[in-house]
Amino acid sequence: MALNDNIKKFREEKNLTQQQLADKLYVSRQTVCRWENGSRCPDLIMAKKLALELDVSMDELISDEDVNDIQVNYGIWKSEGIFCSGWQRRSKGIHI
Repeated sequence: MALNDNIKKFREEKNLTQQQLADKLYVSRQTVCRWENGSRCPDLIMAKKLALELDVSMDELISDEDVNDIQVNYGIWKSEGIFCSGWQRRSKGIHI
């Protein structure tokens, strides 16, 4: 899961609407919507506030499960990372 999916998942687990979460963070509902659809990402300070409000660690909030799944495929190690320029996902391959 990417950051946007995690925000939505943890918000829903807390039974919060986008508006309720927005009110707690002093942002607009549209901002929360943009975080959840991946068109924007929160800055570091807001991500920390988000994690605190959703009762999760920063690691849980920004974690992508695939990052921990290192696979060996024909002698190539593959891992995925998250980069915040629109939070695009990229793969890196390291040849062994």
